Order: sequence, then C-alpha cells, then structure tokens
Amino acid sequence: MVKKTLTTALAAAAAAAATGFFWGGSEALVNYFWPPRATWHPDRLLESAYGREVFYAAVALAAVLLFGAGRLFIRIIRKREGARSGRRRPGAAVAVAAVAVSNAGWFAASRLGRGALDLGERLPFLLWWGAVAALGVGAAVGLVRAVGGRRWWRKTARLLAVVGVVGFVAVAAARWAERTFRPVPHGPNVVIVILDAWRADAFRAGLTPHLHSYAEENAVIYRRAWSCASWTSPAMASLFTGQYYDTHRLRSGPLADDVSPTLAQAFRAAGYDTAALVGNRLLDRFSPIVDGFDDYRYWHWSPLLRALGFYHTNWYGPAMRTLLQQRLSPATSRELTVQFGRYLKRKHRRPYFLWVHYMDPHTPYSPPAGYYLPGDERYIREYYPKMKSRRFAHHRLYEGECAFVDDLLEPMILPTLAADDNTIVVITSDHGEEFWEHGNFDHGKSVYEPAVRVPLIISVPGVAPARLATPVSHVDLAPTLLSLAGLEIPAAMQGRPFPVALGPEAGTPVFVGSPFTPPRSRETRADALVAWPYKFIVNHEDMSRGGDLYDLAADAGERHPLSHNETTSLLRVRIQRWKHDTESRRPSVLPEAEGASEADLRALGYIQ
Repeated sequence: MVKKTLTTALAAAAAAAATGFFWGGSEALVNYFWPPRATWHPDRLLESAYGREVFYAAVALAAVLLFGAGRLFIRIIRKREGARSGRRRPGAAVAVAAVAVSNAGWFAASRLGRGALDLGERLPFLLWWGAVAALGVGAAVGLVRAVGGRRWWRKTARLLAVVGVVGFVAVAAARWAERTFRPVPHGPNVVIVILDAWRADAFRAGLTPHLHSYAEENAVIYRRAWSCASWTSPAMASLFTGQYYDTHRLRSGPLADDVSPTLAQAFRAAGYDTAALVGNRLLDRFSPIVDGFDDYRYWHWSPLLRALGFYHTNWYGPAMRTLLQQRLSPATSRELTVQFGRYLKRKHRRPYFLWVHYMDPHTPYSPPAGYYLPGDERYIREYYPKMKSRRFAHHRLYEGECAFVDDLLEPMILPTLAADDNTIVVITSDHGEEFWEHGNFDHGKSVYEPAVRVPLIISVPGVAPARLATPVSHVDLAPTLLSLAGLEIPAAMQGRPFPVALGPEAGTPVFVGSPFTPPRSRETRADALVAWPYKFIVNHEDMSRGGDLYDLAADAGERHPLSHNETTSLLRVRIQRWKHDTESRRPSVLPEAEGASEADLRALGYIQ
C-alpha cells in the first residue's frame, strides 16, 4: 500500500513537472518566432543563459515525463470509463491538448487585445487566466475522446519518449561540457550592490556608519556621481548596457544582444559565472538586463517553480507571480542578505560577476521597529505621500530604511568584501529620491539633484582609498568595470572608463534624461547636462529655447536659476548634439519593451 501510494505521488509530481516543462518550451517557441504585442512579461526564455538552459531542458524532458506519467492517467481513466468502452484514454492527450489550446487562447489575447492582460488587481487577472485555462481543459476532454485508443497515437507517444530520452542525455552532456570546458579567466571577481532610491546625501557617517567606514578604508568615493535617469528601469538598463535611454530604449528581443549588449553578457562571454539576487519586481519582467545571467533569482521565487521555468513565460508565469506576490518588507532584505552572504562564502571554480539589488530604501517606507520614532508609526500605516505636511515624517522613515540596510550589510557582507583582495566592489543606487524640494515626491518625475545624484563607491584591488570630485555617470560604469577586469569594451557602449585614482577633476560632461515614470509619461520630459559646476535643464522636445541654468557649487539646492549667457549657449549646443548622437544610434528595427504595468507601479508606491 505504501509503495503504491508513493508511486502514485511520484507519478503525479512527474506529470505536474512535465506539464510545466512542456508549457514553457512550447510557449517559448511561439514567442520566439512571433513576439507578443502586449503581455505581462516580454519573454526572455531564449535570450538569457539561464533561460536557454531551462528551455532546452523543457523540450527534452517534456516528452520523457509527459508520456511516462501518462500511464498513470491512462489507468485512472480506464478504471472509470475504459471498463465499459474498452477504449484506451491516453492521459498524455489531456496535458497536450490543455497546453495547446490554453497557449492558443493566451496567444490570441496577448496579440489582439493590447493591454488586456494587464488587469492590475489580482482577482480580475486570475478570472481571466482561469477562463483561458478552462478552455484548454475542455479541448483536452474533446481530444481524449477523439484519439483515445488510436494506434498512431500510441506509436507517437513511444517515439517521443525515445526522442525525449536521447535529447535529454544530449542536452545534459552539452551543458556539462559547456560548464566544464569553458575557459577559466584570471580576472578579479566583480560585485555590484544597488540600494534602490538611495540619494547622495543619505550616504554619511551619521546615517550609514558601516557603509561609510567601509568606503573610507577600502574604496574610492565619488563625490559627484549621477544616474542616467530618475527611475529604475531606464537607469538600470543604462548602467548595464553603457548606453543612454534614447539608444537602448529598454529593448527586448534577440537582436538587442547585438546592439545593446549587457555587462553580464560581456562577463559571461569571458568565462565568468554570472548571478543576480534581485528584490525589485520591475527588473524581473521589463528590463533586458537579465540577459547574460547563469543564475537569476527574484526575491520571492519558489526554487521549485524557478527550476521548472514557471516565471519565464507569458502564460502561466503571470498567474504564478500574481498568486505568490508579496508585499515588500524588512524580511525581504534579510532573506536577500542571507543569500548574498552564502554566495560570497561559496567555493567558486571561476571568477564571478554578482549583482545584488536591495529595495530599501524605496517607497513605500516601512522600516522595522527600532528604525523610526514611535510617533512616526502612523505614517507607515497611513501612507499618503501627496500630503506635503508629512514630508518630514516620510523623510525620517526613508532614512530609517537607509540605516536598516546599513546594519544588514555590516555583520557578514562588508567584512567579507573588505577581506577579499581579488574582488572589485561597486556600491551605488539606481536613482535618488525627492521630498518636495521642487514640488515632487519620490522619484521618476524630474532631473533635479535629489532624484538623479547618487552615492558611488568602488573598491578595486591594489587601489588606495580616496575621495574623488571628478564628475562621473552611470553610463560609464560598465566600460569602467570591463576595463578594470581586463576585458574588451563592446563598441556599442557609449560610456567610457573613468578614473579610479586621484587625478584631474575636470571629467567629461554628464547627461541625464529619459521619459518619466508611467503613467506620468505624458508629462513634459526634461533632460540635464552637468558640466561642473554648471547644470543645464532643458525640455527634451524643444532644446532650442528656454531651460534653467544652475551653478551647483554655489547653489547646490538648485533654487536660483542663472540668467542666460554665453555659458547657456555653449551648454545648449552640447546637449543638442548629445540628443542627436544618442537618437541616431537607435536602430529602428528593434522592438521596445513595454512600460511597467500599473499593478507593479502601484505595488512599489509609484502611484496611489
């Protein structure tokens, strides 16, 4: 009895796994040849190192598991119906038909009903998903009745089982050979740590003492560093591609690898292991920077469902994410820190490139107890960011989250990184945060200093700690890291390596600009040029007139625009040339990724 129960349970688990693999593989094939117009998640399955591995395993294992587990379904169906009819009911047909019809329904909806799948709330989306799934089940029943007992069906099942076994062995052997015989480089490890929404003035000894002490003793501190955009998706895409938004445009699709190669792709091509531990949901579904990672972990992904490829698909991936989505909390960062520490202490056969992305201190602010004043607890429960009267309370909670993540990194992470003499460490942010300094709250709404100026700390083996005043941009970070690792910089990268030692402070002009956060994308886009000490902000659509000029050395708060003069004219010409150069590099044949969904933006506090 125990043996029979165990066998049944294992067969059922195998059937479930087979369905998942088959679903992912079939959907990836369809999306590869006909990318969706509108979907929850641009399919990345065939475009990332990890995704390709899942896909090939899916294709190989689908046949083996589906038709092997089909015997269990056959027995169940024969017991209920076969005794009367004498006809065999291939259980595999149920799975195949359900997959085929459900995929067809989702395929049609994603291409014909633009935006129809982005329903925002959990219940409407799951009802929509359930309706399409029910269509697949109904078709499955019909197919079972149509092909049950047919000789050609049984022969096809046996053939696919043999092909599946041979394919699985071949894929497993090829993957083992790729991992084993890939050349092992001799460069340093590279670790990038992103603290989301960490503005420049939140890096100070009184607020983040552990990070400040680590930087003073081990790293080069860049006092003047700017992101390329004021919100996550375009900012991180620029950081990883070394391109401005008007060039990379958050592209997705196989051709994007040629015109917008990522930092992870460059390191992996050189033989590095590449891994990512990410806590920001926008970077899961809408950014092309997941390309090139052997191991990409989103903070609430179930290891089992991740292994089955559930999160990489457009059909059941959104449903699983909707069911499993959790509210960001301090526990998220604690879990991320544990995984971070384990990765650093693991024995590595080859150098690695690791990216860790914390959501602290991103809005909405909810630091754990002990990191906020007792009177501010009400502002965590009653979060109304549009009320200017609460700006100081929200700012205190924001700084509480900064202090919290600083304490998280101290016990295990920072000492481990400080003791490693063969690792380049970058600690920075994707953008800053505004607290009504210029009429805006949080980020993604302007290019003023609080929103785009960020801390930047780089520790390089053999380079003495220093504080540099050279203006630098995130667009230059990717080529800088490749140069430090001794790797070739892709020609598509617009950034150039910046200094990591004391030298002239002049630097090159820094450009900032991208559309603002959806659904604010209809607002007028502003771009900025920093040629220290001057900063020029101008309308992107019409740079020939207007604009505000600030002297950041004398007016760090950007309160008093200077009158237009010869400097204004020179900067206007320079930023117009930058706009022309970036837009002229944009190939017109590549699709652009859709913006973040309303559900994601609402969950992250962008919209109320």
